[in-house]
Amino acid sequence: WVHALRLDHFRGYRAFWEIPPDAATAAAGRWVEGPGETLFETVREAGLVDRLVAEDLGVIDDDVHRLRERYGFPRMHVLQFGLDDPASPHHPSNHETHALACTGTHDGDTFEGWFAALDDETRATVATELGDPDSPARGGIERTWASPATWGWSGSPTSVCSTSRTSSSSSPTRY
Repeated sequence: WVHALRLDHFRGYRAFWEIPPDAATAAAGRWVEGPGETLFETVREAGLVDRLVAEDLGVIDDDVHRLRERYGFPRMHVLQFGLDDPASPHHPSNHETHALACTGTHDGDTFEGWFAALDDETRATVATELGDPDSPARGGIERTWASPATWGWSGSPTSVCSTSRTSSSSSPTRY
């Protein structure tokens, strides 16, 4: 049973960077239009649009935001991307309600590993944001649960996907 599907690298549904196979570097690439509305109109007609979540991470421009908003896809807020910056959309004080809140993603380190790798100044800032807990991962989970992002799981205060496991080689755990 699947409640929803995450559209990984949602940015690519609007446009993606195409690199020729013989290119020496990615600098030889170019932006190519993605399937966008054509795909999502078909998804809407099939009645599945409310089961999709946009992983709108990375370089997101207005066209990508408009595509996500046009189809009502919830966005993602990732604590690891914003705990050290109160102006970031990923900082808990900026989370939207029509969103999923996560401590991290499958593309990064565990929360504990990420926290340990921070420079001293950033780690101190993040520790303050977490309430300086004995366990950074537990603090991250608690901050995520307290997020106003409420899209998703029926009966839960918020939607949480976490990378607080101890080994970065296993799949993320959803709490």
